[in-house]
Amino acid sequence: MGIEIAQLVVIGLIVGSILALGAVGLTLVYGVLGVADFAHGDKLTVGMFVAFFVVSAEGAGLGFAGGRFGPLSFGWGLVIGLLLAMAAVALLSAAGERWIYRRLRDQGGSFFAWSIASLGLAIAIRAVIQMVWGSGNERYTPGIFKAIEVVEGIRIKPDQFFIFGMAVLCVAVLWVVLYRTKAGKAMRAMRTTRNWPRPAASASTGCGWAPGCWPGRSAPSPG
Repeated sequence: MGIEIAQLVVIGLIVGSILALGAVGLTLVYGVLGVADFAHGDKLTVGMFVAFFVVSAEGAGLGFAGGRFGPLSFGWGLVIGLLLAMAAVALLSAAGERWIYRRLRDQGGSFFAWSIASLGLAIAIRAVIQMVWGSGNERYTPGIFKAIEVVEGIRIKPDQFFIFGMAVLCVAVLWVVLYRTKAGKAMRAMRTTRNWPRPAASASTGCGWAPGCWPGRSAPSPG
């Protein structure tokens, strides 16, 4: 029983490290801009499929895929795919900022307007993904790869070692950028300087979207 629990803990750490990469980006956007980016997961999906294109049969036809790094299930093809995926997601995010979010900011859009806009962008990206790649499951590499017994009864695949190590490295690099660079300090400073426009106050209650003015609550008294 103890070995089984330890194995489940290891699997949980590996899966959690994958989820952490997406969660860190989502938290960073919300922490800096105060916006719930509903399109964040769909942007990650675009990056995943770009990398998949590189290592799939189409990518092999272009000379990208092939080879393996020792016991890992991938080679230089996936490295190229990761770089192209990062570039694609960066361009997609920059386009969203340029054509959607900047216009909302210039027009004084509220938090709710930003959230609805990001939700609409997420739906649009998801539709494009389904049209191009479909909605089925895909695998980067076919076959079954043997796990390594690191401790008696606990097995981990080489790819899982790589995933966990890269997740820890990415989080560490992000921490250094946020707390040890001028750009990171500027991003953290935005948390205290952002000011969302609020709807005009109601003529009868004298308040807008403040929590104290939500339905079922009375308007806050002045002073």
